[in-house]
Amino acid sequence: FPSHDNLILMSAQPLEWVDWDTWRNRPENARMLRDVQVGDQRRTSSCGAFSTATCLSINNYLEEGRYVQASPATIYARRQNRPARGMYMHDMGNIAIQHGVVPNALYPTNTASDETMSNISDLLPSFAQAGRIYRPDNYFWIENTSIDNVARVLSMNRTAILSIGFFGSEWGTLAVPVLSSNRPDYFHAVAAMPRGFFTYKGKKAILIQDRWGPRIGVGGRRIITEDWFSSGRVFLGIWFQDRKNLEDDRITITKPSHQFTRNLSVGSSGSDVRILQQALAYFKFFPRIQEFTGFYGGITRQAVKDFQEHHKAEILTPIGLSVGTGFFGIRTREVMNRLLR
Repeated sequence: FPSHDNLILMSAQPLEWVDWDTWRNRPENARMLRDVQVGDQRRTSSCGAFSTATCLSINNYLEEGRYVQASPATIYARRQNRPARGMYMHDMGNIAIQHGVVPNALYPTNTASDETMSNISDLLPSFAQAGRIYRPDNYFWIENTSIDNVARVLSMNRTAILSIGFFGSEWGTLAVPVLSSNRPDYFHAVAAMPRGFFTYKGKKAILIQDRWGPRIGVGGRRIITEDWFSSGRVFLGIWFQDRKNLEDDRITITKPSHQFTRNLSVGSSGSDVRILQQALAYFKFFPRIQEFTGFYGGITRQAVKDFQEHHKAEILTPIGLSVGTGFFGIRTREVMNRLLR
């Protein structure tokens, strides 16, 4: 997985740990807490999708100065492990890079169940295209999720998604969850707020936005103290490198002249993989700003999957499939070769 850990450590300014009251009363922070809306996943297992949508919305808010609530369903329905509940963190990153997120005003999320959130068959192509405006450049793992490393990301005016393990009674509706000696029985994704690090009652702390509506915590947010990090309860983290809106539109991709002759899948490498990435970018399935590396990884797999689903009648339906596989096999190759002639 990609990582920017060294860049974070080299580029970040020294951390200023002010106390909670000082932090929340700073005008830029008070305004952000007022403007950024809190979602509610209700009885679904879509915390990862909600956190991803929140991060992309906040990135756009920091660029344009207005918060536009995003639709988590347009992330959750694209997860690899569907129809299973929940989603993987690398999936959150890859879907964000590939698709962005559609504004909730265009496609309201129905949180009645995991099933309703997993079905976006009525999403208009024009709305899906609008969601691509919110795509980040890339995502990076925070390899060592110490509170200082997470704070370094937040100090760059970035958001981060954190995966936290907790025991039921530790979390509840508390504004400041209290760590116990119990083993965690829930694993939860949350969004850490930009610049959201401070001290709380003498402990270093991070401000996170939860997914259970504004009735819990501090208006839907919680303060996670340093002992959650030192005890290993915060065990994964990613952050997004944002880009300017519509930057893709200024990048021209040349249609490659090539005919593919072999099957390609995750782990494949070579000049034909690089050309495949270029072709997928030309047809707007691969991020145009992404480097064509010649290595078939998660981003390429997702782009091939989207290509297959776009050409479902020719590639998937004849073999009884409705969801793309991400494997660049005979049928997918035939369609791509025809389009490149």
